[in-house]
Amino acid sequence: MSNQTDQINRVLNEIDLSNEDLSKINLNRLCTDRNLKEKFFINAKIRELWSSDLSGSDLSQADLEEAQCYNGFFNKTNFTQVNAANANFSDATINFAIFYQADLDSADFKYVKGKQVVISSAYAPKADFSNSKFIKSRFEKSDLSQTKFIKANLTDSLFNGANLESADLSQAILEDANLSQANLKRAKLKRANLIGAKLYSADLTEANLYFADFRGADLTQACLKNANLVGTLLTCSLVGANLEGADLTEADLFNADLTNADLTNADLTNADLTDADFNGANLIGANLTGAKLEGTWLNSAKLINVNFTKADLYDAKLQRANLTGANLSNADLTRTGLNGANLMGANLTGAKLDGTYLTGAIIDDGQGNEYEIVHFERFKEGADLTGADLREEFMAGINLKKANLTGADLTGVNLTEAYLEKINLTQANLSETDLSGASMFGANLTEVNLKDANLTEAQLKKSNLENACLRGANLSGADLSDANLSYSDLSRVNLTQAMLYDANLTGANLGGANLKGAKLNGVIIDDGNGNQYVLGPFDN
Repeated sequence: MSNQTDQINRVLNEIDLSNEDLSKINLNRLCTDRNLKEKFFINAKIRELWSSDLSGSDLSQADLEEAQCYNGFFNKTNFTQVNAANANFSDATINFAIFYQADLDSADFKYVKGKQVVISSAYAPKADFSNSKFIKSRFEKSDLSQTKFIKANLTDSLFNGANLESADLSQAILEDANLSQANLKRAKLKRANLIGAKLYSADLTEANLYFADFRGADLTQACLKNANLVGTLLTCSLVGANLEGADLTEADLFNADLTNADLTNADLTNADLTDADFNGANLIGANLTGAKLEGTWLNSAKLINVNFTKADLYDAKLQRANLTGANLSNADLTRTGLNGANLMGANLTGAKLDGTYLTGAIIDDGQGNEYEIVHFERFKEGADLTGADLREEFMAGINLKKANLTGADLTGVNLTEAYLEKINLTQANLSETDLSGASMFGANLTEVNLKDANLTEAQLKKSNLENACLRGANLSGADLSDANLSYSDLSRVNLTQAMLYDANLTGANLGGANLKGAKLNGVIIDDGNGNQYVLGPFDN
């Protein structure tokens, strides 16, 4: 008894209690009238800490196995490399505490209140953090396999490289959390809040993401193979993600970015894919029955044997997509862009084809004979389209060399990578038109309206843009060598990295234009008084 009394006196009066065996002392009782804060318990053996206040104390390497720490106060307490397997921390307050490399196997952290807690590189399989609050805390590279985080608040916390295999994060708040490269195989994230979360290269193979919210999240190159994404909100980045065999039934992918993603054999039945970007994606064998794809981008996508039965593809873009053997029966293809698409063996029974763009599409006659659709004969080289209203047309990649479109209205038309050499667009309206990558060598664009048009990397060498309106247009990377831009309106134009060698800018309005990195050698300008100057290589 005297030994225990001596120990109690040391606990009460000494600062350093390192290496002490305190397993038979109830520190809670000592806390009632004495302060146990900011003491050293390094390598000490402790079992009774419930309702104790050890804030600021050092318990690094202490033996807390099966210790009762519930309802305690451990603010700024150091638990580095502590053995707290099966310990009970429920209802404790642990703000700014450190559990670096701690053994927390099967530990109980339910209803804990904490912020900026460090549990990095810890061993915590089967621990229970349900209903706890760990805001802005760090769990990087920790083993959290089979751990429970049910309804936990983990806002803005770090899980980079953590092992969360088979963990249960159902209804957890992971808003703005970082789970990049985390292992979430077979994890449960049912109805979890992952708004703005970072999951770059995370492994979510066979994860249950039922009705989880990923709005604004980054799932770039994440693996979601065979994951359950039923009802999930995926308005986020999934660039290059692996969704092979994933269940996305009724998922919300509105405006999501799935460029180059792998959705082989994925189930997207009745999913909302409105305005989503699937350019270059692999959807071979996917099921999109009843899916909503209005305005969706599927250019150059692999859509072999895809089931689009009763799907809504109104105004979708499937240029150069491979739809070999696809089922488009009873699908709505109104105004759908299928230019250059491969439709060999595709089923179009009952499909709605009002205003569908099929120029250059490949079809067969059911007997293996291949045909290319030559649609819209008026759109061809040398065509006369004077004054034509072409606002509803899709003309990406079209060949209108030497065509006459004087006074034509092409407002907002898609003319990306169109071949428009020596075309006549005098006084035509091309405001907000997309001409990115278009070839317009020697084109006549006198008095044309190109306000807010996109001419990124367009070829405009030797073109005539005299008196043209290009206000607010984007000409970054465009080639305007030898072009005539005299008296044109170039206010607020983006000419970043544009080539303007020997171009004529006499009388042009360049107010607010961005000429960063533009090549201006040989450009002709004037001083507003009729005096012309030619810029040399050092006049930029």
